[in-house]
Amino acid sequence: MRYTYKDVFNMRKKSDKIRQFRADLEISQEACGDLLGVDQSQISRWERGISSVPISILKLIDLYQKQTKEESHATNS
Repeated sequence: MRYTYKDVFNMRKKSDKIRQFRADLEISQEACGDLLGVDQSQISRWERGISSVPISILKLIDLYQKQTKEESHATNS
């Protein structure tokens, strides 16, 4: 399969999202895998852009980040 520049760019953005999620939580790849229901090696493949991150996982991360942001605003109000 040949990837276009746009494909590679989108995969990189998604892998960065996984990496940032882990960094925000200050957790290991193994802990992140446990949280998302996948093996540590899958987290590694996503972060390196070797395999594509499923939409369901991206949606879970978005929901978590939205919830965290709302809780932060409520606490600061």
